[in-house]
Amino acid sequence: MYIVVPTNAPYWITCNVSDTGFSLIVGSSLTDIPSWRTIDVPITLQAGLRWALITQSALPAGPQAFFALVKRPFIQLQVLLPGETNAPGTPTGKVGTPTPIMLGDVCTVTVYAVDPNYNILNYVTGDMIALGSTDPNAYLPEPARLVNGAVTMQVYFGSVGSFTVTATNLTNSQIPPATSSPITVVSP
Repeated sequence: MYIVVPTNAPYWITCNVSDTGFSLIVGSSLTDIPSWRTIDVPITLQAGLRWALITQSALPAGPQAFFALVKRPFIQLQVLLPGETNAPGTPTGKVGTPTPIMLGDVCTVTVYAVDPNYNILNYVTGDMIALGSTDPNAYLPEPARLVNGAVTMQVYFGSVGSFTVTATNLTNSQIPPATSSPITVVSP
């Protein structure tokens, strides 16, 4: 098997143990570990070792880079609505505000498996997620499984007003339900 290494990829990192549940992080200083960031690079299995190709854009600014694997525990869900984006390390784990929708329009709801700092855990697959809503007339989808730490489902609100969506992990009762920010549903 041959692996083509692009010119913008100056480094390889290898690990001989399972990295399931771990994230690769990088920083420019050993004294400022809170400023380190997760880098999402493809992992390749070759000769019994796991290899990560590090691109130039994944490196921190400055003359040095330090790498580590950190275990990110699955302890909570995060519910995002249109207009919101996952933002690890922030107090709420997200930025933006839900975009109001018209009554009868589809609302795409994204549920993530996250750690205490709202990092998305792409190793979580198979947990069944069910949605609920404070709108008693909402049409809710059938439960669906997390794949690579995420599941996207569609909700149709049946009332005008301000409502929330709650995601419940049906597979793992140790994970508490998570509730979205309020979204406004307006009359057409």
